[in-house]
Amino acid sequence: MNIKVKKLHTIHKFRHALSEGVVTRWLNKQIPFSYTIKSRLKIGMCLGGILAFIIIVLEPFDTNQFESNYRYLLLSGFGVILSILYIIHSALEKWYFQIFNVAWSRKHELGSVVLYVLTSGTILFLYNYLVVNQTSYVFERHLWYYAHIVLPMSTFIVVPFLWLRNRFGEIQIPLGKNLVVIQGELNDEKLLLKKTHLIYIKAEQNYIRVCYLDEGTCLVSTLLRSTLSKSHAQAPFLIQCHKSYLVNPMKVKEITGNSQKARISLSDTLDVVPLSKSFYKKIKEELSSYHKAYRLVTTDR
Repeated sequence: MNIKVKKLHTIHKFRHALSEGVVTRWLNKQIPFSYTIKSRLKIGMCLGGILAFIIIVLEPFDTNQFESNYRYLLLSGFGVILSILYIIHSALEKWYFQIFNVAWSRKHELGSVVLYVLTSGTILFLYNYLVVNQTSYVFERHLWYYAHIVLPMSTFIVVPFLWLRNRFGEIQIPLGKNLVVIQGELNDEKLLLKKTHLIYIKAEQNYIRVCYLDEGTCLVSTLLRSTLSKSHAQAPFLIQCHKSYLVNPMKVKEITGNSQKARISLSDTLDVVPLSKSFYKKIKEELSSYHKAYRLVTTDR
């Protein structure tokens, strides 16, 4: 009898562990993330348009009884607010993604959609009662609004919310601390590099030339359609030494010349980068922090 009970208990534990493993794997599966401002604007406008269409055309919850000289303007405000809230919400998502360097998974998506429904439900409630109906705030009405308006309507928003994010999003690979992405204007213009392999970036009219070590050994330069300021934002560890140049401080070997005609010699390349007078003092100060680690030699000749 005890043996049978132990077997049943073991089987139950095994099934429980198996089900937990399946659920965990499902929740941790990486999914597309709407990273670009263009995709976030598209999604926000679509969600706002859907809500405005439902309220103005389908007229749920006795909306047809609402009368005002600004009826359509006020009702379309629900859609506008939902769009703005999504743009703000997605910007905070991007901040979270960048700060914590995570792979966007289903568990993040579920948390995101719940937070979006709760926050937008509250803001839309305040707009409905304070602006549209011009009544004072009552907590009981707030709860009633969630139960009878937000929850029934959430299905019509959550489904396109998830579909649009999957449609316009992309799988984003979290960067390690030693990696950097240099992105051009086109989707296929993307370089994923180790920070120690990036040497310098040069501006050339509407393009940038990225000089780096391919596979850590072969010197390569790649032309991307972008600007120096954008590439500096993508690789903030680089320092600007000239209006047309960014250099990796880890690659600086030597600074020669005085402030009028200074030049920077770099590791792994014979190229010499100009150091302009306006950046001379600042560069010398910034590079001093790397002196011991990279055996930087600075000389005035």
